[in-house]
Amino acid sequence: MKTIIIMEVDEAREVLERLKKESIPTETQTTTQESGLEISEIKVSDDYYDRGCDVVEAWNAEQVAEAKRRIAASRPLFPGAHAP
Repeated sequence: MKTIIIMEVDEAREVLERLKKESIPTETQTTTQESGLEISEIKVSDDYYDRGCDVVEAWNAEQVAEAKRRIAASRPLFPGAHAP
């Protein structure tokens, strides 16, 4: 088994669902840090490692794109600026 990502539990649920849709079997280990934050380590067998990484990379790219959209939407227009 190889680790494909270590992340907060709430985000891990979404990634695990995507891996399940791709029929990629996973193993998850959840730990609680001293701060109380729960972290999940998602692992896949060596045979599924590349596909699992592709799923994680696609999820991450979507998260980055969504964050950029939220930032752009929250920026006030400056006087004289034209809305797109």
